[in-house]
Amino acid sequence: MRLDPEILDGPPEIGARVLALARLADAEDAVAPLADPQRRDALPAFRAAVRRLAVALEAGLPALAGALAEGRVARVEASVPRSPPWRDADAVAGWLEGIRTDLPAPYRGALDWLLDRVERRRRAAAEEAAGEAARRFRRLAARLRDELTARPAPGRRPGAPATLALALAGALRARTRALREAVIALAGPDAAGLRRVREQAARLADLLEPLRAAAPKAADALDALRPLEDLLAAWHAAAAGEAAVDGALLEARAEEARRGAAAIAGLRPGLLALLRLARERAGAAWTRLAAEHLASRATPATDAAYAAAAALESPGEDEDAEAGPPTAPERRFLVTAIPPEGRGGDAEELEQGWLPGEARESVGVTRSPLGEQFFHARAPGRGRPGRIETIDRAGFEAFWPLTEGRRIAKRRHLVAAAPGWHFDEYLDRPLVLAVAEEGNAEEPPPWLEPVLVREVSAERGYLDEALARRPARRTG
Repeated sequence: MRLDPEILDGPPEIGARVLALARLADAEDAVAPLADPQRRDALPAFRAAVRRLAVALEAGLPALAGALAEGRVARVEASVPRSPPWRDADAVAGWLEGIRTDLPAPYRGALDWLLDRVERRRRAAAEEAAGEAARRFRRLAARLRDELTARPAPGRRPGAPATLALALAGALRARTRALREAVIALAGPDAAGLRRVREQAARLADLLEPLRAAAPKAADALDALRPLEDLLAAWHAAAAGEAAVDGALLEARAEEARRGAAAIAGLRPGLLALLRLARERAGAAWTRLAAEHLASRATPATDAAYAAAAALESPGEDEDAEAGPPTAPERRFLVTAIPPEGRGGDAEELEQGWLPGEARESVGVTRSPLGEQFFHARAPGRGRPGRIETIDRAGFEAFWPLTEGRRIAKRRHLVAAAPGWHFDEYLDRPLVLAVAEEGNAEEPPPWLEPVLVREVSAERGYLDEALARRPARRTG
């Protein structure tokens, strides 16, 4: 998924709901595959989707407080089966298949024997998740959707961040700190400690991923985090394989006692060969983890994540640095009429209406001697210019009725005598503005002085979006 700049720069009580609802939809999509026992990826995908939902809810809690039932995030986390003995069966199965060619041929019968047992346990875990866990999550999802789609309370809570970007920046800092603390707490190749590091790295990546498109620093942080995640995954697969082989050795002994050694001839040597290989792979992964990431306290990854948080807090400071200084905004002047010097150039008419909601979107049409052109516009945000996209008549007509009560209509006169200037003559209200277009540093020409009232560039009430929200009154 991706969060657009408009969402990041918007109210956190809206953006947090958008993020959480998107993650909720992902988790709901991940439930159905659990019913297919052949889908080895179904259970881990479901777990990951629910984890991402919990991370999104936790990040949005400052803005969602009061909207969610108490303990909702904890109940989301608890909806996933936690730590059954064979919860890593999918990782073990993948590891066994990946090492088949590294195992001498005489021992591969033991690999097939173990893979068959792992696969049976994986199917049992999937059936459990498709049963009670899936039913529990569906009930929880219905309540959560009702809470997230309820109308937000008006006004911002005291101390709440002003935008979703600021809310996520705070959550990023907390997640980054949690990863660093988990790394610092490691004392040797401790399995529980490494699992905590892996979990914190995954949660930090979950928070960064929706920001990738809108915040380049988030993409840099994900790239810095990926090598650590890959090595943690390699260690986890080998460690889970080692635990599985240890358990299988006990099962093999039980099989010998039940059926006699002849029935499973050669199984124990193969399992011991697998155990040696698992320990070697886990040890190699630990050695690389310690040398490449843990010795430095994972500083490259955490520094990149902190930089992403800082970029969210101060957008635009280091983005598009090669593009030069930002273009100055247009200057607007209130005038009583269009002087003769302002007429006679090209003119076009524009109707524009703003859609309901917080995204500051509008649709409109321009009419000139060249014909009609329909457009969809989004307001600028996060140091980037706004976007204007051409749409067809059908798209315009679908949205236009929704803009009722939030429209402007004007005729734009270009000034041949002063390039870079134009007049906006509003057709739905008694108002005329002289506009110095973006980048035009020229002072008003002398012939404008007789009709000039004052400069209104700093007055938001003279922006088209603000004018559109006032009742229109057509002039005679």
